[in-house]
Amino acid sequence: MSRGWLSLPALALLAGCSSVTYSNERLEAIQRELNRRYDLWKGQAISAYDYQFARECLCPSDLTRPVLVSVADSVVRAVIYVDSGTAVPASAFSSYFTVEGLFRQAQIGINVLADSLVVEYDPQLHYPTRIVV
Repeated sequence: MSRGWLSLPALALLAGCSSVTYSNERLEAIQRELNRRYDLWKGQAISAYDYQFARECLCPSDLTRPVLVSVADSVVRAVIYVDSGTAVPASAFSSYFTVEGLFRQAQIGINVLADSLVVEYDPQLHYPTRIVV
C-alpha cells in the first residue's frame, strides 16, 4: 500500500488494547469504541504512513513541538520538527508513537480508570486524532 498521510491535531497523552473489567459505564463505552475503531484501523492494513503529532503537557519544550512522524512496518522510522524541518534524534523516537501506539495510550487511560478521558477518531480511517487524559 502506498504511504498515506494522517493528520492528528494536538494530542494530550498519558504516557496497550487489552481486556479489562470496569465498573464505570463511561469507561466501558470508551473501551467498546476503542476496540471497534482499532479493529476498523487494523482491517485497512495500512503499513506505511506519515502523521503530524503535537503533545500538550508540562514537558520539556522539545516534546511539545509539532512533529511529522513517519511510520513503516509498525516502526517509527523518522520524526521531523514541523517548525524547523530538522530531524528529531533517533534516540528520542521512543517519545513518539505509531497509530497502534496511540491506541495503546488511550488504553492506558482506560486501564488507570482516568477521571477524565476523551478519545476522538478520524471518521474515515478510524485512528485516534485526539486523546485527552
